Order: sequence, then C-alpha cells, then structure tokens
Amino acid sequence: MKTSPRHSTENPGGMEIKPPGIRCNVVLSDEMLQLKLEQYFKNADFVAVTCSPGPLEPDKTDCYAVPAGMMRDLLYPENRPKMWLPVIVYGSHFFLAEAYSLGCTDFIKEPWYPEELDARVRRSCTTMPVVRGTRILMHGLTVGSCHGETRLKANELKVLRVLLRCMGQVVSRDTLYYTIWNCLPQNPSRVVDMHVSSLRKKLLSVLPGNNDLISHIRGQGYLLE
Repeated sequence: MKTSPRHSTENPGGMEIKPPGIRCNVVLSDEMLQLKLEQYFKNADFVAVTCSPGPLEPDKTDCYAVPAGMMRDLLYPENRPKMWLPVIVYGSHFFLAEAYSLGCTDFIKEPWYPEELDARVRRSCTTMPVVRGTRILMHGLTVGSCHGETRLKANELKVLRVLLRCMGQVVSRDTLYYTIWNCLPQNPSRVVDMHVSSLRKKLLSVLPGNNDLISHIRGQGYLLE
C-alpha cells in the first residue's frame, strides 16, 4: 500500500526550497490496521506511508515504524541498515524502556491511531535537513542518508551544522573558526580549510557524486548549496 505523492519545489538554481514529503515504511501484518492507514493517508499532503510485512530497503523510505517484536531487526547494530534512519517503535508500554535503550527515535504505545503516527513521523523527520533533494539525519557524530553514512569528528560536525543553517549563503572562515574554537584567529590559520576538506570527502558517502557540495568562495569563505 502506497499513498500520498512526494513533492518538492526547486528554484532556477536547483536548490531545494520546500522539503519533499516524508516516506514512512510501516511494518505490519494486521489487515485492519493497514486499512485504517490507507484511509487516513490517501489524502495526506506530506507523509507517504508504505505498508509491508518486512522492512523495505533504506533507499525506499525516510523512516520506519515497526512493531516492538521486530525492533531488534533494525535497532541492533549488527542488524540495522548501513545508513541510519529514524525508527519509530509501536507496541505495549512494556517494551518502551528497551526500545529507547536500543536507540529508537520515538515510541507509540498501543492503542494508537493514524493521526498519532502522522504527527510522530513529522516530528521525527522534519528536523532533518534536505540537501539537493536528499534528507540528512545526524545522530551523534554519525551523518547518514538513504545512500550511506559517515562518522565525523566533533569539529567537522560543528562546521557542518553552521553550513547547513546558512545553506545557500557564504560563511566566512572567521565564523567557522569561531564555531570550532570559540574565539577569533590571532594569526593566519588553515585549520578551517583542513576541516572543510575532510568534511567534503566524508560527505561523499552520504551524498555521492556531489563533489561541489561545499564551494570555496575566494576571499569570502565557504558555501554549502
């Protein structure tokens, strides 16, 4: 079952302005629950739900909603997909503590309704920035997407967060230096350039083919677009 088309808006320069709709894979075998989800999400304007008896491949969804009895299939490190995607677990409150200890994004206690799933998916996913049409999730020092994931150093993550907040705008070297060290440079320094260069290479596993993701603007700073 698949409902609600994805949508996005791009400006002439190709940078996405409106985030695409969120794809949620609901893992279930309950036909009545599936029917309720079909009825609710067929007219949804943002969340697109696909129901299946088992988890879909990570490139076919932006998040998962799985029953508590299957949460280990996605949340155990040796079982989860290579890229980190939000996992919402649903079931009895007896599983709540274990689900959060395993790293679930959210937990829905039974009984629950499609409206609650809609709200939880929006809350879990709309804070994830969208870069060149791909939704990015940051979990600790790990940055991932439907293409793959990479682990950043703390200072690289600081730089990335600033560039994402200012996406489409040039950020000066001094601003990025201050972000890392909480002070302005007293002498010429290449530390920012080194962190940006390393960040560029690591992000290729998250956004493959985007070698020009972070541009150096001569005399001004860096631009993420």
